[in-house]
Amino acid sequence: MHGTESCWTIDFYCGDAGQYFDIRYNSFYYTEGDVVKVRGEPHIRANVRDNVFADTNADEAIVQTVDGFNVVRERNRFGLNTFNTSASCDFDGDGTADRFLATGNTWWFLAKTGQWTYLNMSAKQVGDLTFGDLTGDGRCDVRAKANGQVFPGGRASSRSIEVTWRDPAGGDLRLWEVANGVAGPRVVRWSAGDRTPLGTGDFNGDGLPDRVQRGPDGAVYVMLLDAYNGRFTPPGDRSDVQGVLPAGVNLAGIGDFNADGRSDLLWRHPDGALEIWMGGESRNKATLSYLNDPTATTGMDWQVRFLGDFNGDGRSDILWRHDNGSLSIWYMNGELFAGELKTEFADPTAIWDIEAVGDFDADGRADILWRHDDGGLAIWFRGINTMVAYPTWQNRPGHRTELDWRIEAVADVNADRRADIIWQHTNGTVVSWTMDGGRYVSEYATGSLPAGSQLISVAPIKNG
Repeated sequence: MHGTESCWTIDFYCGDAGQYFDIRYNSFYYTEGDVVKVRGEPHIRANVRDNVFADTNADEAIVQTVDGFNVVRERNRFGLNTFNTSASCDFDGDGTADRFLATGNTWWFLAKTGQWTYLNMSAKQVGDLTFGDLTGDGRCDVRAKANGQVFPGGRASSRSIEVTWRDPAGGDLRLWEVANGVAGPRVVRWSAGDRTPLGTGDFNGDGLPDRVQRGPDGAVYVMLLDAYNGRFTPPGDRSDVQGVLPAGVNLAGIGDFNADGRSDLLWRHPDGALEIWMGGESRNKATLSYLNDPTATTGMDWQVRFLGDFNGDGRSDILWRHDNGSLSIWYMNGELFAGELKTEFADPTAIWDIEAVGDFDADGRADILWRHDDGGLAIWFRGINTMVAYPTWQNRPGHRTELDWRIEAVADVNADRRADIIWQHTNGTVVSWTMDGGRYVSEYATGSLPAGSQLISVAPIKNG
């Protein structure tokens, strides 16, 4: 990697000065020489953090060719190669044991399709863990031997959630951290300026929610949450512009289409065409289409409503709704269309509206939450209209929540792996229903906001 304009008379040593490098959460098995080599002194910085190296020599693994600065070496591990130490267990519920790999900083499983799927960020290795279906859902869970902590499906449960609101006056943003259903006392406030906040996602795989904004010129910004100072900062202090899109191209959703543990952005063009920015970066963009036909464009009578993992493969799928009320779920594998579940549901006047998607029964698959225009609720488990529950407040038969209460989002507010319902009253009061499948369990007074506040996003916090 180059960090200097000086070539030392050798052209292939050249690189533009002022470059920035960010190398994190990787596993390097090479031991025959320099592993990460920075030629010169980066004008901004080179971050080499949280990596695992098989090489035992730290000075050989991370090398700078000049006596310079701006290369940050932090929290790396050396002399560790776990590639040939693995376990077997069925993580995707298909009846076939998958290979489990703990690299020393991350966990992965290899499915029978030959694809690696990211599970968790952890320093625990195979010898520190036991494996088995501990929750009875047909999927492998992981237990830490030292303290008995269970990672359902091999994934870390969120310890809390982040909720971002926009004030009705002035447009300032405020951030809550909600644990056990209640917003904590620390509220972070800031101004987005002339940028429009679009949502949150984890774009660098550190378990913390990062922010997506769009400027009036169409520039898309990704601001990373710094785990060490709790502030939103541009990635590595470099330009946080990840790409520029013309007017009329809108964000359709934020999800993880390739199961690499980093969020992706799904955009829709005015003609109906779709593109994904993997990792939130336009340089990693890919187009997608129905049946993988590049000439096919989905008409604007179909709208993307939500993203969710409806088949439990760890990858985001796309939930569509037609103007006539019909539904379609596109099962995705990266940018590839992998199948479809289509449901004819005649509701052209939209008596029923899709409020959110989330995993209400902790089976690893997204469910659809509906609300009738009379206030009644319904849940379609896995997006299937024959697997339905009709939840009510305190499980009172026939009860309908008044329409001055609005569903803002679903999220796991009490860290039990089940989606819960976050409501806001017109007076600004926010409450959360904790759920167990289609059954109401309890209610939290989550917090209070100025009337008319707008929810921007809800995201899990799995680190920090």
